[in-house]
Amino acid sequence: MLSFGEAPTPKRKTGKERKKKKTVTRLLDFPFRPTLTAVSCVLCLAAQSCKAPRNISQSFEQRVTGNTDSELLTGPSTLPNMKAINKAVLVCKLFGYILRVYVSFFTRNTKPHRLASDAPSAGADADVESKTPKRNIVVVGAGFAGYHAARIIACDLQADSPFEVVVIEPNSHFNFTWVLPRFCVVENHEDKAFIPYGPYLNGARATWVQGKVASVDKESVTLGSGEVIPYEYLVIATGSGADDSLPSRVGETSKIKGVKLMQAMQQRIKASKKLVVVGGGAAGVELATDAKSLYPEKSVTLIHSRSSVLHRFGPEMQAAGMKALTDLGVEVILNDRLIGQDEATGVATLKSGKTVEYDYVVCYFSSSVSAVKG
Repeated sequence: MLSFGEAPTPKRKTGKERKKKKTVTRLLDFPFRPTLTAVSCVLCLAAQSCKAPRNISQSFEQRVTGNTDSELLTGPSTLPNMKAINKAVLVCKLFGYILRVYVSFFTRNTKPHRLASDAPSAGADADVESKTPKRNIVVVGAGFAGYHAARIIACDLQADSPFEVVVIEPNSHFNFTWVLPRFCVVENHEDKAFIPYGPYLNGARATWVQGKVASVDKESVTLGSGEVIPYEYLVIATGSGADDSLPSRVGETSKIKGVKLMQAMQQRIKASKKLVVVGGGAAGVELATDAKSLYPEKSVTLIHSRSSVLHRFGPEMQAAGMKALTDLGVEVILNDRLIGQDEATGVATLKSGKTVEYDYVVCYFSSSVSAVKG
């Protein structure tokens, strides 16, 4: 009988019980709902791709006019056929992606845990287990890739594994960089760009270290504070543009400071009358169109060094982006670069010799500095 205040000794679970519980947990973690949604999309696209003309040998002109001239049979009918082929290719790609997700999930959850091969057995003495040195798997950077990698590794570690995941990340919150351009224009949404870390790593064998790596050698990483963390395996997932600032990166490690920076940028864009955006990639186009859409009376100019906006995308996307810009009334300058800004006169000089008046410049590359007149 237990007296008041005493706790019962927990019963040690057998290896079979732990394995059964972990298997059930992993199956519950599988993204069934997104997968079913993706399957539904594939089936819809497959149904659409099967809607080919009743008689492929008939051209558009023949179906409309009844003309059976053989010269007409080689032309316009190619277009609907190519669209059907493109849809079929897209269906195959989506199906292949879903198949890879299934294979990756079940392979990861059924293969033996090699990381636990050097761990003591379940019946080993507790003192021996406590003396077993931990071997760190260090993940530098907790962005999209780093956080996902840390979660997969940490959740797959067995309870008796000598390995432990150490995540090193300078930011207090996950920065959802994709929404930064819009939230730098639209007010009262900036806090949504900062997502707390932790919920998906609860219960996992992971240690969180907020800091910035200053140097790396073959055995350890050194933080800016001087702390040295040894590692057995190292995952570097720092991403790109780590030193950039708004609107492509926050430039601050604290959510409070990041929110204040975004709010300040919102007010500068709102107060400006002649906004100039330098860089016509996806983020630059989004910021320029959002600013012009929200403030139609504002003069917005987009300067891009390439021959078309959205140059990393296909021609159809480039045409759609250019049309959206022109329809809103954004002035687009292509094949030119910003080389100088005179804050006193509010005139920006381009490489071609052309000048553009401004009272606020937003640059999408780290070597440029945003300026505001006055």
